[in-house]
Amino acid sequence: MSDQYLGVTKPVSLKTPEPHDFASTKEMTVILHEIGVCESAERKAEKEAALAGLTTVVEQWGARVSVIKGAAKGATMRSQVRVMPFGSARLGVAAPDADIDVVVLVAKHIERRDFFSALVGELIAHPSVSELHPVKEA
Repeated sequence: MSDQYLGVTKPVSLKTPEPHDFASTKEMTVILHEIGVCESAERKAEKEAALAGLTTVVEQWGARVSVIKGAAKGATMRSQVRVMPFGSARLGVAAPDADIDVVVLVAKHIERRDFFSALVGELIAHPSVSELHPVKEA
């Protein structure tokens, strides 16, 4: 195995999950739902709809930036950007009032300043966005 890895810090573990890990995760998820600390199916559907709306806004922004930079020829909106949820929402164990953590991956011609100068402003102005916490240091 190589000592090279992606990211800032070394991974905690490179070991793949074993069958008992999957069973433990399923058991934990059932318990969390039973004691009411996870969101309802209706709330989860609301968050999925919000995520779909965010994805549309971000894909359209990525396509516009790509056209401006002359990099959109033959490329689809989906190939320019990806919205990737992570954390409790992605794992399916979010609390009812939990937010949705996402990272936006972009094509190499889209720069950080494009994101923080244009997209953040668009999202803040969007009628469906109630709270936004862009992390410039990430």
